[in-house]
This record gives sequence, structure tokens and C-alpha cells, in this order.
Amino acid sequence: MAFNAPPPTGPGEQPSAPQPGGSGGGQPAEPPSYPHQTLLPQQVQQSRSRTPLYIGLVVLLLLAVGGVVAWRILNNGDESTRAAYCRGLKHLTHNGDLQGALSNASLATLNSVLKLERLAPTAVRSDWKTLQSLATSAQSGNANYATALQALTALQSIADDAKSHCGIPMKIPGLP
Repeated sequence: MAFNAPPPTGPGEQPSAPQPGGSGGGQPAEPPSYPHQTLLPQQVQQSRSRTPLYIGLVVLLLLAVGGVVAWRILNNGDESTRAAYCRGLKHLTHNGDLQGALSNASLATLNSVLKLERLAPTAVRSDWKTLQSLATSAQSGNANYATALQALTALQSIADDAKSHCGIPMKIPGLP
């Protein structure tokens, strides 16, 4: 069995495949060998999963969207009626003179109070509702010290809000 291939010329060299036309004897040719690269351990980089990055981005996006939605829900156009509320409060109290407003109270005053209750920002809306329910119970003769204390507390909250947000210094009768 003779091959038409030249013999290896140096150490570590592979013999070449038999040339056509020679008597190969039906043996399959060896696949060519490729150079092998050896990396040091510090050169090998572990592949990192990007799943935590994607999860973090989704959580961040959800927090941002949730914050915007919560702000819209809690804001609820609250300050959009603030200017009209302040104008109505200024007119009703004669620029903060609550004593004068109470002494000249009439049916028009009651209508103004109901309008202010509808325009009231969230911060004082419950105080206006408290005043309305206490006024209704006082008209029916169910007034007592507890209802008077609730009315004063509600009035103080409204006065504090009027001073800080509307610039109306309201003085509550009977309080220093």
C-alpha cells in the first residue's frame, strides 16, 4: 500500500491526505486539525444573565407609572378649585372677618357656605362637612359641648388653611 503523499518533514507535523490517483485502499481521510487556543482562567469571562436587569427595568417602570397614577388620583384636581374657593371664602368672611360674617348671616350666607363646601380642597373638605352636619344638628336642638368643640376644631383647620393657602387671616370668635 503506497501513498502518493510526501512524508512528514518536521516534528508535530501531520501527514497530508493521500493524493488522488494513488492507492488509498479505501481508508477515510483524517479531518484537518485546527489550532487550539488555551486561555488563562483570568481571561475567561463568565456569561451574565440579563434577567435581573430586565426585572429591574420593569420594576422601575412600574414604580414610575404607579407614582404618576397615584399623584393624579391623590391630586384629583384639588388645586384647580383653590382660586375659586379662596375668592368665595374671602367674600363670605369679608376678607377674614368671621365675626362680621356670622353676625350678618342669612339664607344667602348658607348658600355661600354650601358652595364653599363643594369648592373646598381635600385638605379642608371634611372640616366643611363637619361644620354642615353640626349646623344641622344645632338647628334641631342637639347641640352640646362635644359638637361645639368639633365645630371649633373644624373652624381652626379651615382658618389655618385659609391663612397658609389663600392669604386670608381668619380670626375665630372666642379663640385667642
